[in-house]
Amino acid sequence: MEALRVRAQYTKVGDLRFISHLDLTRVMERAVKRAQLPIAYSEGFHPMPKIAYGPALALGIISRVELVDFFFAAPVLPTEVQSRLNRVLPVECRIVRAAAVPIDQPALTTLIDRASYLVRADLQLVPAAKALPAQIGDILERESIVVEREKKGRTRRVEIRPHLLGLRAWVDGPVAYLEFTLRVGSEGATNPREVLGLFNLDLTTPGLLVERTELATESEVELF
Repeated sequence: MEALRVRAQYTKVGDLRFISHLDLTRVMERAVKRAQLPIAYSEGFHPMPKIAYGPALALGIISRVELVDFFFAAPVLPTEVQSRLNRVLPVECRIVRAAAVPIDQPALTTLIDRASYLVRADLQLVPAAKALPAQIGDILERESIVVEREKKGRTRRVEIRPHLLGLRAWVDGPVAYLEFTLRVGSEGATNPREVLGLFNLDLTTPGLLVERTELATESEVELF
């Protein structure tokens, strides 16, 4: 079915994980132009392509579940959007699927309120990660988890426990795994870097690979 609004699920893997969200939007805008899709533009002195993204993915994290909405000036087939974009996008950024979306549906950033992540730690490079399963119990028992955030030269303490919705860890052979779900979009919501910090890990730790595995909503609206 042709549509004026098409939602696409796309990947951001490989070296593409090291580019910022802003740079990714530029990649997508160039691809839409090269694919000669009839994208709609905003009004005003500086018209911009009407492309709306889900929650930004932090630098260094891979994903195969990212979401973006394209708004078109003329109806197009979602399958045509997918095939045309995949001809011109980098191999690390593939459109996995595309579907028509009601033009008046709320924005992705309004709908999406949860994000899940999976961390893989190579135990040869990160031997301390073997203790992850033992550390989980202590963290889950805490009624309060406070982290420090710096902004404009000021440090403030923020409570993140209500935004940590799920947490588990296990070891399988030479790899330790950490899986967690976070509330997104709400004031004070935490992020993967802060969760990793609870285990003295960081997105830049050698031997660590972090992947966003799901974007979800508690609303009755289906994302796809």
